[in-house]
Amino acid sequence: MKDINSILLEKKEGQIITKIIKIIKGSVKAIPFSGNIDSAVGDTSFTDTLTFWYENSHIVGLFFLSTELEKLPESIGNLTHLKFLVIVSSQIQEIPTDLKKLNLLEHIEFTNVLDADPIINIEFPDIFQFLNRLKTLRIGGNFEIYIPPSFTTLKSLEELDLDSCLFFTNYTQYLQYTKERVNNVKNLPKDLEKLKFIYNKYGKYINELPKDFEKLISLQKLYLRSHFHKIQLPSSIIHLPNLKEINFSYSKIKNPEIVFNFRSLEILDLSYCELNEIPKTIKFLKNLKELDLTDTKLLEIPSEIIYCQNLEKLNLMWNNFFETFENWINYLIQLPKLKQIIINKGFLRDMPRELFEKKDLEIIGF
Repeated sequence: MKDINSILLEKKEGQIITKIIKIIKGSVKAIPFSGNIDSAVGDTSFTDTLTFWYENSHIVGLFFLSTELEKLPESIGNLTHLKFLVIVSSQIQEIPTDLKKLNLLEHIEFTNVLDADPIINIEFPDIFQFLNRLKTLRIGGNFEIYIPPSFTTLKSLEELDLDSCLFFTNYTQYLQYTKERVNNVKNLPKDLEKLKFIYNKYGKYINELPKDFEKLISLQKLYLRSHFHKIQLPSSIIHLPNLKEINFSYSKIKNPEIVFNFRSLEILDLSYCELNEIPKTIKFLKNLKELDLTDTKLLEIPSEIIYCQNLEKLNLMWNNFFETFENWINYLIQLPKLKQIIINKGFLRDMPRELFEKKDLEIIGF
């Protein structure tokens, strides 16, 4: 056993933690693992450079905060009991191939602060076929990511969250793009126009999901938010059997009609998207409970929304409904489970009396 800050660890794992502590040169906290990853990551107040969780003398979780470490040590593959890895506001960008040994890994999360942290490249090695227990992959911030072919072998993946980052499935274009960006963009705010020019040049290859995306059969939550470039959804995505939640807030979806073909969908967030119209296929979303259409540039809501009989929450803020409002607002009366409508305050006077008379319905005007 290895004694780290009075914590007894298996010898090899204690050596790895000791090595990491020496490299990061920061404060360290050790926490006993309660058995729940979400509460460990979500309920802890993080101020130390490295936080690790332990259970039965084994390391089960790592949380890096604001380190200058650019590469995880290859030996991290020997932390064979590791269940979650979180890296926040750090320079870590090289993922060792030995990560494939972590077949108990369930949660990977990389997060940067958009305006404070530099652009970081994350090149995942082609190892996802070994991470057969991975349930959550979250990457958010100024990242440029290469997603290897083995990504769609993640049969246990339940949540994919890519927020305000660029992702590539074409490795050659990923290398060309990142090389050109490094050579031409030295200061992000100052060189923003140069960056946009490079985006447009490589637009065909940016933010395109793998064509065999339907292989992620356990996927329940899909979050793709991009402030910079359009997202191409593969047609195969409609074959995901368990997808319940989609969040494309602030995104520009090239083919948004695909989104309205998920029979299992319960939550759909298209807020701040450039959405010209809602297709009639919305009638297939019979399990939909929450729909956020804030500032989507919509002019009207189609009559087919009446088939969304399980809809409970509807956000319609900041849309230009002035010319069509009276034509479609009555459709909402036919939604029996509707509990909340959020809409511009100016439309309240034209709402039908039947909506205000619904006892369980809250109408919020801003």
